[in-house]
Amino acid sequence: MAQTTHGISFFAATVDASANNSDWTELEGYGVSVAVSGGDRNAGDVNTFDGDTPIVKSGKRTPIDVVVRYVYTEETAASGGAFATVLAQYETAGGLIYLRYSPRGYTSDYFEFTTGAAIVTTFKYPQGEAAPGDIVDGEFTVRTGALSQGTVS
Repeated sequence: MAQTTHGISFFAATVDASANNSDWTELEGYGVSVAVSGGDRNAGDVNTFDGDTPIVKSGKRTPIDVVVRYVYTEETAASGGAFATVLAQYETAGGLIYLRYSPRGYTSDYFEFTTGAAIVTTFKYPQGEAAPGDIVDGEFTVRTGALSQGTVS
C-alpha cells in the first residue's frame, strides 16, 4: 500500500464551548491545544480449570477527558473570553458544558467532535513567573461519557 499524502496538522483547529448546547462561544482565538484521553473499553476475563486461555467478555467504556489549553485573557464571558466562559460553568455546582472541536477548522464537511453534557473537572487558574516573560495560559478539563464524530455543517 502506498503512503498516504492526506495527513493534516492541528494549526487551523477550532474549539467552541457552550452552556446550553445551542449558543456557542468560539475559543479558537485563545486555544493552544486539545488533548483527549480515556474512553477505553473495559473487558472482564476469567480462567477456568479446563483450558489454557481465559474467557474474555466486553464491558462498558470509561469516561473521556478533553483537556484544553488556552491563552489567558481578562475578558468577560459576555465578550467571549475563554477564561470567563469556562470559569462560570466550573464554579456552578452541577454546571454543564458542551465542547466541540474540529481539527481542520470549521469548513463544511470537515470532521467535528462533540461532547454530550460534560462537567468541568479541572480548572487551572493563571500562574507564572516574572523573569521569563512567558505568555500566561490556562487549562481546563471536561469529562464526558462519549465524543460524537460528525461533519461540520
